[in-house]
Amino acid sequence: MGADSGPESPPEPLAESPALPPPSLPPPAAGLWPERLLHGIEALAGRGLDATLLAPQPPGRPLGGLQRAELPAMSLRAGWLAGSLRLRGPLARRQVVLALHLPDPEAAAGRLRLWHRAVAPGDLCLIPPGLELDACLHGRARFLLLAVPPGQLRVALRQMTPADGFAPDATPLLRGNAVHVPAIGAAALRRIAAALAIQGQFGAGLSPRARQLLRTELLEACLQPLVRPAAAGAAAIAEASAEPVMSGAYIVRLVEDYLTVTGAAAGGELPDIDTICTAFRLSRRSLARAFQDSLGVGPMTYIRLLRLSQTRRALLAARRHGSSSPGGSSQAEGAAAPGVTGIALGHGFTELGRFAQLYRRMFGETPSETLRARH
Repeated sequence: MGADSGPESPPEPLAESPALPPPSLPPPAAGLWPERLLHGIEALAGRGLDATLLAPQPPGRPLGGLQRAELPAMSLRAGWLAGSLRLRGPLARRQVVLALHLPDPEAAAGRLRLWHRAVAPGDLCLIPPGLELDACLHGRARFLLLAVPPGQLRVALRQMTPADGFAPDATPLLRGNAVHVPAIGAAALRRIAAALAIQGQFGAGLSPRARQLLRTELLEACLQPLVRPAAAGAAAIAEASAEPVMSGAYIVRLVEDYLTVTGAAAGGELPDIDTICTAFRLSRRSLARAFQDSLGVGPMTYIRLLRLSQTRRALLAARRHGSSSPGGSSQAEGAAAPGVTGIALGHGFTELGRFAQLYRRMFGETPSETLRARH
């Protein structure tokens, strides 16, 4: 069955999605290296993340921006994303990532979900090494990512714990589920902003000792909510890391993995709703609710959107291959039309005219323009 057949209508923009930000870009955060704009889902794929557009992205408007800086035993990444996106993939394979949803003075925060939890500005998420990110965004979000070695996290927690307080065992923070810490507080956010301002003002002129102090200040500002009286601290860690059995986010991940294993995500035979429900012993209503609650679209619509994003990645890969072949760009341009046809059919789009319309609507250019363009 082709990707353009089935019980659902063609993908529509999400009616309830917050408005995208105005064309003026948010200012870079102080204290970090120059901002690099992220144009298209391919920019996120280049950072190890599988990205799927859930609603059309206005032509020429970047999906986000990214800045970076380095401190001793800590990598900093700050930036913003704007659009309707589904993201999966590891953020760091050997480091703990402290992911902070930053308040955005430029625009209202969008709807951000990490795993099964809604994440508000000021919330922190501790992500163990190698854990695959499970995120969905509708609107805009600013973020700060601090990646540190596991040993550095253990040391920081021990040094912060008062004699009569709760010293969190770092082991649950390094294995298993992510830990969600809501509302780290205005004081912590001010400490983080001040540390980044010092980095921005003095940069490479900071002494090694000063850079170590900045790293400690950033870690302590983020981790302070975990240091509590013993009973409250232990309960908070357990509650913050638990994921309900068969949550909507968990069901979505299961279905995504099923589509990957069966090949349906990349253009194989598209399963119907009943087949998916049977595979996971779910009712149609439970499956639909899981996708609507987690991603804002139904399961069959999401499969089509997933295939569109994968088709774009395949077209970009073909363009890179063509430009590196003997004959250069002229060879790539000469093979553009059959290349688009083969890639579209290979990803399950049998009605090529409809595919071209959906593709242009989502990405702001035709499939042939993607294959030929030089971004």
